[in-house]
Amino acid sequence: MNLVQLRRPRENESALVQNDDYFSVLHAPGTQADVARLSSHRLGSPYVLSTKSFREWVQEQKVAFNTGDATQCKRFFESCVGVILSLVLKIVVTSVEDGKVKMEVAVDSKFIVTENLMVQRTNEEGDTLHFINMDNAEGNNSSTANNDQGMKYATMKALGMVAYEVLMRGAGPPIRSFLPSTMITAEGTPRLLMSLDDCDEKPGKSDKNQENAKRLRATANKQGRISAAMITAGVPYPFCRFVVDLLGGECNDGLLFRSDSSFESFSDVIDDLNQMREDPKAFIHLSVKDQWRLAFGEKLHGRESELEILLEVASRVSGFKSNDALFEALAMLKSNKQQIAYVTGQPGAGKSRLVMETKKALENQFERIIYSEPLSVVASAFDDFLQHCLGNLRHKQIRVHLDKLMQPEEIAALVKYVPSLLKYTDHHITKPANDFDVNTEQVHYLFSQLLRALLASGHPIALFFDDIQWADAASLDLLQALATSTRESDLSAESFDKRKKPKVLFIGAYRDNEVKDNAQLVKMMNEFNSKQSVEATTVAVGGFDSDTLNKIVSKSLCLPLRRTRLLSETILHKTDGIVIHIIELIGRLTMEKILCHSLIKGWEWDSEVIESCPISDTVAELFSFKLKTLSKDALVAMQVFSIIGTQIDKRIISFLQDYDGDHDVDMSAALKEALILGLIETAGSPTVYKFAHDIISQAAFDSIPKENQSQLLQKLAAALIKNATAANEIDLDLNDRVLYATMNLKAGKRALMIPDFHRAVRYTESALSFLDDNGWKSHRSLMLSIYQTSVVALYSCSGSDKVLLNDRINVVLNHASSLDEEFETRFVWVKLLSVTSTQTAIDECHKLLERLGEPIDPSNLNPSSIGAEIIRVRQLFLKEVRDITTLPQMTEGSKLNAMKILSHLSHYYYLQRSSFKDAVVTTRMAEMSMTHGCCDESPFAFACLSGIVACNLHDIDSGCVIARMALKLLKSQAKVNSMVPRVLYAVRNFYGGTKKSEMKCTVNDLLGEIEVLAHKSAQHGRIEEVQYHLTSIYNSLRRLKGSQEKALPPLDTYLSNDELLDLTLTESSPVYFEVQLMIEITTSVLFRDMDKAQRIASIVREQVNREHLRFNHIVIDFFTGITDCYHARQNEGLDTHMMEARGIRDKLEKLISHSRWNFENKYLLLKAECHYTDGEIEKAAESYEASIKAAKQHKFVQEEALGCELAGYFYKEQGNEIKAQELFKQAKIAYDKWGANAKTLPGV
Repeated sequence: MNLVQLRRPRENESALVQNDDYFSVLHAPGTQADVARLSSHRLGSPYVLSTKSFREWVQEQKVAFNTGDATQCKRFFESCVGVILSLVLKIVVTSVEDGKVKMEVAVDSKFIVTENLMVQRTNEEGDTLHFINMDNAEGNNSSTANNDQGMKYATMKALGMVAYEVLMRGAGPPIRSFLPSTMITAEGTPRLLMSLDDCDEKPGKSDKNQENAKRLRATANKQGRISAAMITAGVPYPFCRFVVDLLGGECNDGLLFRSDSSFESFSDVIDDLNQMREDPKAFIHLSVKDQWRLAFGEKLHGRESELEILLEVASRVSGFKSNDALFEALAMLKSNKQQIAYVTGQPGAGKSRLVMETKKALENQFERIIYSEPLSVVASAFDDFLQHCLGNLRHKQIRVHLDKLMQPEEIAALVKYVPSLLKYTDHHITKPANDFDVNTEQVHYLFSQLLRALLASGHPIALFFDDIQWADAASLDLLQALATSTRESDLSAESFDKRKKPKVLFIGAYRDNEVKDNAQLVKMMNEFNSKQSVEATTVAVGGFDSDTLNKIVSKSLCLPLRRTRLLSETILHKTDGIVIHIIELIGRLTMEKILCHSLIKGWEWDSEVIESCPISDTVAELFSFKLKTLSKDALVAMQVFSIIGTQIDKRIISFLQDYDGDHDVDMSAALKEALILGLIETAGSPTVYKFAHDIISQAAFDSIPKENQSQLLQKLAAALIKNATAANEIDLDLNDRVLYATMNLKAGKRALMIPDFHRAVRYTESALSFLDDNGWKSHRSLMLSIYQTSVVALYSCSGSDKVLLNDRINVVLNHASSLDEEFETRFVWVKLLSVTSTQTAIDECHKLLERLGEPIDPSNLNPSSIGAEIIRVRQLFLKEVRDITTLPQMTEGSKLNAMKILSHLSHYYYLQRSSFKDAVVTTRMAEMSMTHGCCDESPFAFACLSGIVACNLHDIDSGCVIARMALKLLKSQAKVNSMVPRVLYAVRNFYGGTKKSEMKCTVNDLLGEIEVLAHKSAQHGRIEEVQYHLTSIYNSLRRLKGSQEKALPPLDTYLSNDELLDLTLTESSPVYFEVQLMIEITTSVLFRDMDKAQRIASIVREQVNREHLRFNHIVIDFFTGITDCYHARQNEGLDTHMMEARGIRDKLEKLISHSRWNFENKYLLLKAECHYTDGEIEKAAESYEASIKAAKQHKFVQEEALGCELAGYFYKEQGNEIKAQELFKQAKIAYDKWGANAKTLPGV
């Protein structure tokens, strides 16, 4: 942007410098003679057409405007933009400081008056404003003046007054009739009165100032008439708002417009005018079609650089010519490689839109764009292309080249995948039988020959594949084979015209946060990157930045950038700039009338209301809101469609018409309603529909109440099976069988998500009933997916047929062609082995790790070797990584699978009490996360590392740093819900936690959670965990509540805690034994059974190694210390136990530095007990009071109760019965609040 700068003329230099666009400073006010002199001076320039005084120009415009020609009126206001902008560019100057452009005022406001302006007309710029005379401009350009806010706003007001006169063209009252023109300064000189800031009514100031203020207030009631006068004169509303906002804050309109959004900088003024100039329909005349409806238009915003990269990649394929020889030479070097482009980003970030925009740009350069819809195989893309070519010149060319390159039997084999080929050959080919046997290599060869035939004419082809993170393994294998073979002899152009270079451009879009779920895709991408003959380019599509988003919102609302800036910032905060989130949020705001349109004012909103609008972190809630606006039938239909999948055929819709036993839901009408709202769209074929975005599908599925999901799935499956059974009677063909098998497979996968494992088993069995063993030849990927889903369902379903499960596992392992395909099933196999033999499961884990490239030799694992490894990994974290939340996501499939195996291997070693081996495993996991990126298991790895560092190296400070990072990473990860319990347990178990952990759950809450956890554990076959871990907690909580003894469902037999303690000591894992001890000593102290507590403490001393800083050890130590103090007071000579109690007290004191919230009240309570035992009465009283206060502040209501109880016994022993009873009552209130209603206290 070129801005005009003022300067003073040199000595003996004419007032107007020849060949210079800058006007110098002369004396004001200008006269008609000045204008005439300047006009004659400039008329010699070839581009100057005329020069007039401002008043002459206004009179001329007034006459022309009064002709009533609407088109001429529009042109006038459009020309006014350039007139006003020309003045702005003479008022301000720009400079660059520290890389930032700074814009400053260069003209005093006293010179910005219509009497000092002239209008010059050129054949290039039209009408522009120029100053006639000014005085001492250099003085006005001082740094002090430039930085003065008052000067800037005064200049804006002066500009607003000129803009008013320009736009009104003499058709209304002059601006000075609304604002006073002058004031009398303290020196007695006149000055333009712009605001009350120019006056000072404080006592002692001049009477002139007070008079000026009165004059300004007297005209304030006229100010509201400014915009009314402009509207009456036919000035467009945006210009009215522009002028009012220039006039400033005290010019409150009171009618149509208010100056709440007055200008803050001249940069905003220039932006407003540029928008008016670039798009007058939207920003001047408000004549955009349906401008009261929110529309985002067809323009691709904010993706210019990404589009340029894709087009540059395409130029290497299509052979674009360039005038830059060096650029063309570099392009030729790259053009010898196969070009592959990846478009990656979050769901809804605009990947597909960018790809489609690229497609539009390439359509004139490429013969044909082949576009593959989500979840379709490569074959469907070729079939669509051949359908498109039917009947045109390419049809004949392809027929010729097919006959040259392929035998009739080869075409027959390919017809099974690409049916349109039947119309491209003269050979008599019938549809091949279902058992036509072609292996993978042959399929790849056939498609490469087909691609060669398509390329034979020399025209390049672009293949687009959307959402490839969901592509099946067979499609990815074929895609990889085609991409790598295009540089090999079978696709060379040597047999055709050598001057042409037929090439293929592959563009694949995928979600970067889901690519790790497709190990085959990760493997394919890695292989592409490693090949010298392939050049892969990645284009990352992220969220919009604030400036881009503001341009989009401004354009959509037809409002200036400055007025939408705050709204855009609010939207950005709520949506992270993700396109689909933005669209749906704004849609919701309009539906809720938070963002509403006025015919005169345009769009209006309240940013504070938008900021407080309860929108979740994901867009799912926005779509859920949109779904709620549907009719009842349409919502039900969307829910049904979401269960079927992302695509649905009309035939399936007809099958589901009576899924609930009647015809109340009109599926066809619901389909039309969803189409109108843009929730679904056609998927290439007019009989196939798909969700406009898979997030809509997920939102529709999530809108089904959880209690109804299983029932709805059952009804749909029954309808499918019923129709399939009827169809079986008329001999289903292979396509129908595949369709029904696919539908049941989808229903099975949905059932696993609920989870409803029994139904998942039923659906997978139904899916298998439609396919026989021949399916492994014709639809291998489908068969493999069904069997894999069946394995997971059977394993997860309690009471399932284990023999059948083993058979299904064997089928998958026998048909899997790679570790990637067999991994999930083998993973289930390992978990099955762990139920009967932990050691066998460990052995299998080591075998898998070796195959995955992360071997750990168990024979070399020993306690002495682990120390150096821990120190090395700790240093790696502290020196090179530090903040693990900044690490990238792990994408390599083998590493992701290795992390899963290591996570379970850690658990198996933990069950064996092989702590040093457990440490080796989790340390390896942490190192892999720092080296290869983070995954779902990474927070658990770092949580374990924190404990290992604290326990093995006795470096609690570093352990705390790592633990905090683990918890921070856990919070930042999107899909790690299953890891939350393990991470939190690991942190607490090792060193007691790093966060404030408020005890908000009552006894009833805990009982309910344990029952739910027991049910889920039983579903997964973890009966041992239910019996030895959860039952003792359940029994103790019921005892505290005062409930009768009862077996924890799903256990049939009740076991007391004493029985469980004996069983865990002899039969179960030491882990469960420690849990029993922790529960028993806690319960004994709470129920004041101090003899039993002493027995438990003795067992702890004999059989539990408490050197490691685990949370259950801290709890055991705490209650052991209280027990020791009690018995020391009852029996003299227990000095050994008191020494242990003091040691525990000191340990808790050290832990306070790491988590005061968790440990302060425990430390103070044990400290009070030690003082009490040592006879230090005053110190004991102070510590009891401090402990109770800390427990209350930190929300540990049960420990507040215990503190009050123990303090009550202390005061009772001192003979202070009143104080003791007061504390016992407080304790009872706290115990009841916690839900321990069975707890009794003396005198209460």
